[in-house]
Amino acid sequence: MLVIILTINITVATGQTQVPNGSFENFQTLTNGGGFSWDMPLDWTESLVPNVFTRFAQGEGFFYKYDSTDAIGSALLMHRGRPDNPSAANVPINSGFIRFRSDSIPSNSKIKLTGRYKYYGADQNSVVDTFKIVAYYAREQDTLGLMDLHLREYPNNAEVLTITSADTAWKNFEIDLTKFSGMHTEYMTINFILKSGVANQFAYQGYSRAVVDDLNIIQVGNINLTEFSQNNPTFDLFPNPTADFVTIRMHSASSGVDIEIVDVFGKVVQSRRYDSIEDSVRIDIRNIEPGIYFIKVLSKGEISTQRVLKI
Repeated sequence: MLVIILTINITVATGQTQVPNGSFENFQTLTNGGGFSWDMPLDWTESLVPNVFTRFAQGEGFFYKYDSTDAIGSALLMHRGRPDNPSAANVPINSGFIRFRSDSIPSNSKIKLTGRYKYYGADQNSVVDTFKIVAYYAREQDTLGLMDLHLREYPNNAEVLTITSADTAWKNFEIDLTKFSGMHTEYMTINFILKSGVANQFAYQGYSRAVVDDLNIIQVGNINLTEFSQNNPTFDLFPNPTADFVTIRMHSASSGVDIEIVDVFGKVVQSRRYDSIEDSVRIDIRNIEPGIYFIKVLSKGEISTQRVLKI
């Protein structure tokens, strides 16, 4: 018999996992020697390569303060190029980012980065612009150096929301970061990228704009699992935790065996029926997201369940 107590709450992460100035209410006014001034969001950084010259020569760059009434305060406005000054920041790609300490990722929660955006796309029909919102966690030794971030690089395991369709009304978004749950991390990075052209084919024409606001890291689940009274299970499983395969070894030969992998919300994410299992079967779980799952083995009218952690 398996008894599971499962409680689910939805909370906004607090402490080190909050996005600093994620509501973009805090800006500072900077001034260069030429008399130009601009508002820069606290804690956030513009990429140096496309902006260092135009900021100090013209006062133009990537980040701006958006304070229209629909922002309910202020938000972050981003420009690739400028319609009123075509020579300002006239680059095919521009970006900015934040990297902050975050070493408290619960191992039993679904993690999401949420927020809202508006995207104005390119001002020329012949130009395709792309807006990317990139998010990832990393250990210090895995984190890209600051110069790499200034060059708009991000690791292969980053989660990327790619937006190509203009939407001038506020639109909510979420990026699933659950695959980082339970990992030992030290930093989180969020990167905004505006790029002209498709793939690696850049176009210098035109300009584009995007606005982002209300960034939060949400723990969907905050799941409290208590498992006890696992009497006489009919199988063993190993390795646990695992990143790719799990082996189920039956305690006795069985026929007509159904095996299900169920997530903590009760959804069957993988299942298969075996006519017979003499000893063991090896199951490929590389295509399911990291997290906590339950392996259910149904045979001869009996159900046996054990928990597995996919990392």
